[in-house]
Parts: sequence; structure tokens; C-alpha cells
Amino acid sequence: MAPNLKKVFEKLDDLPAAVHKTSNELRELDTKAENTMRTAKIKLNDLLNSHAKHNKEQHLKIYKEIHELLKSAERMHSRKIHLAEKQYDMIDGKINNLDRDWAEFLDMQRQTAIDEKNRLYEAAAELEPSSLKRKPASSRKEKKNEDYKAIRMANISAAQHKSFELVPLPQHVVDMPIDPNEPRYCTCNQVSFGEMVGCDNKNCKVEWFHFQCVGLTEPPTGKWFCEACSQARKKK
Repeated sequence: MAPNLKKVFEKLDDLPAAVHKTSNELRELDTKAENTMRTAKIKLNDLLNSHAKHNKEQHLKIYKEIHELLKSAERMHSRKIHLAEKQYDMIDGKINNLDRDWAEFLDMQRQTAIDEKNRLYEAAAELEPSSLKRKPASSRKEKKNEDYKAIRMANISAAQHKSFELVPLPQHVVDMPIDPNEPRYCTCNQVSFGEMVGCDNKNCKVEWFHFQCVGLTEPPTGKWFCEACSQARKKK
């Protein structure tokens, strides 16, 4: 059980014993009050049935006894009401405290989950290479995509052999018509193709760049900023 949740329930530890103690006292008072009222009733009946047998002093004595019994029963009934109200207030207070503490616990759990989620996102963002971010979708034909893939693999192979001369686009790819509605990216203002890298500046106007246009031959490590955003960051 979580420490904070444990504290919430620890506040209820004394409740069963307190309720049991008060309930026992109420039971005892109820029994005593009934016996007292029963005794007073017997004395009253005796007084009424044997009125002629007793003199004035005896009548007064019995009357005072009945009066004291009734007063005693009244005090016990008042005590019972007081205990019942006290027990009600105690239980009601415990319920209100539990509701408040439980709501605070749930809020804290929700906030902890949100903070942990944000922390994981931030940690993942720090470790994620820019080139692995979501690349803009391309609507080029499948044949052209296959040609780009072949060119990309050739460029990667050249880079691994320290040869940075990139493989040029074949003529049939260059001449293929481009959808005028397809989004444009990079400083070359062309559509998405091949390997692309995203600028880590959220406010970058261009956002996505072709490897060839920014002089990259492999995905950058860590955060990457385009030349315009790099210059802007230096001026700050």
C-alpha cells in the first residue's frame, strides 16, 4: 500500500473501538433507564392502589422517590442523546476527512502519472535522433519510391566508405511529374523524398530538409537545427 494511502486509512484505525465503546455505553444506559422507569411505574401503581393505607408523610415520601426516579431516567435519556449525537458527529467527521484525503490522494496520483509521463516523453525526445521523427508523408508513385530507396542505400554505402559523392537522381525520376498539391519542404522547395531530417526548433518555418540539401550523409545524433535556426539561436 502506498505510504500516503496508508496514512489515509490509519486515521480510521480508532473508529471501530470508539464506536464499540459508545455503543456499549448506550446499551447500558438504555437498560438502566428502562429499569428505572419500570421501578417508578411500580411505585406509582402502589401509591394509587394503596392510597388509603398510607398517611400524608408516607405519600410524600413515595412521591419524592417516584420524582427522583423520573429525574434519573430523564438524565439517562439526555446522556443517551448526547452520546448518539457525539458518535454521529465522530463518524460524519471521519467520512468527511476520508472523502477529502481520498480526493487529495487521487489528485496526487493523477499528477504523479502526468509528471512521469511528461518525464518519459522528455527523456525520449532527448534521445531520439531528429531523422527518426515522423517524416512528412509523400504521395509519389511506388516506382519513384523504389528508385529513391535504391539511391538512399547507395548514398549510405558511399558514406560508410568515406566517399561523400552522392548518387544522382536518375533521369526518369527527375522527369516524373509532381503533384502540384503535394507539400513542399527543404530549402530546395521540393517534395518529400529520400532521407529527410527534421529541425528541432518547433517554430522552424521549413521544418523538414533533405539530407543532400543540408550536407548530411547519415542521421544526426541528438538534436539538430537547420542553418537558419542555428543562426537565430546564436543571436539570442
